[in-house]
Amino acid sequence: MAQLRRAGFRSPAAVAWMDGVYVDPAADNTAKVYRIEVSGVDELPAAAREAIATTGAIDIVRSPGVFIVAPLDGAAALKLRSSLETIGHTYTEMETKLSKIVE
Repeated sequence: MAQLRRAGFRSPAAVAWMDGVYVDPAADNTAKVYRIEVSGVDELPAAAREAIATTGAIDIVRSPGVFIVAPLDGAAALKLRSSLETIGHTYTEMETKLSKIVE
């Protein structure tokens, strides 16, 4: 977020749309319905593993080319994504994606 502010955005925010309906990840703090996908790296950097350990995520699953961290509540998901994006500045090939788990 800090990088976006330096780029001139006044109040950047993470938002999500699901099936055409706006979903506010920050407002959904009770249900653990979000996941973070980390791609572009063969192994998670140590800093990323430490950031994940502080969120209380239960699972880290490795799919071909993607690490999936889940389940997360809204606030933890936003905090982790911000931390991983900061770490991603060092590992330029690392990409993160926040998504809602669909039942």
